[in-house]
Amino acid sequence: MRISKAYQYLVTSIKISYIKLFLCIKVLKRADTGVRTLPGLAQGKSLMRWFQHLSIRVKILVIPVLASLGFAGYLAYSYAVLSDNSARFFYIRDISFPVIEQIDHGLVRLERIKEVLNAAVASDESDLLDDADRMAQETRQSLQYLQQLVPDQQSDIQLLLEGFQSYYQQARALSLAMLDG
Repeated sequence: MRISKAYQYLVTSIKISYIKLFLCIKVLKRADTGVRTLPGLAQGKSLMRWFQHLSIRVKILVIPVLASLGFAGYLAYSYAVLSDNSARFFYIRDISFPVIEQIDHGLVRLERIKEVLNAAVASDESDLLDDADRMAQETRQSLQYLQQLVPDQQSDIQLLLEGFQSYYQQARALSLAMLDG
C-alpha cells in the first residue's frame, strides 16, 4: 500500500512537471515572435535562433571574446581612475602640501617675532630687533612665494601680506619706542 501511494505521488509530480514544461515552451514560442533581430539577419530570426545555428567552435570562441571585451572595459575604467588620482596626487604634492607647509612656518615665525619683540623690550636689547627684522623678511618672502604658487589666491595673499606689513611696522615701532624709553 505504501509503495503504490509513493508511486502515485511520483507519477503525479512527473505529470505536473511535464505540464509546466509544455506550458513554458508554448509561452516561449509565443514570446519568440516579438524578439528583435540583429541587422543583417533574415527577417523573423531571433538572436537565439541565430546563435543556435553557429558552430560549436564559434560558440566557444565567443566566451573569450566577451571576456576580452570585459577586460578591456575594466582596463579603460582603471586607467581613467588612475589618471585622475595621479593628477590629484601631483596637485597635492606640488601645490597643496607646500602651501600648508609655508602657512605653518609662517604661523611659527609670527609667534616667534612676537616673542623676540617682547624679549627685546624685556631685556632692553635692541640687537634682538635685528632678529625680528630677519624673521619678518622671511615671512614676507614666504607670502610672496605663496602668491607665485597659488596665482588664483593672489589677492587674498596680498591682503595677508599687507596686514602683516602693517602689524610688523606697528609692533616694531612700539618695541623701539619702549626701548628708547
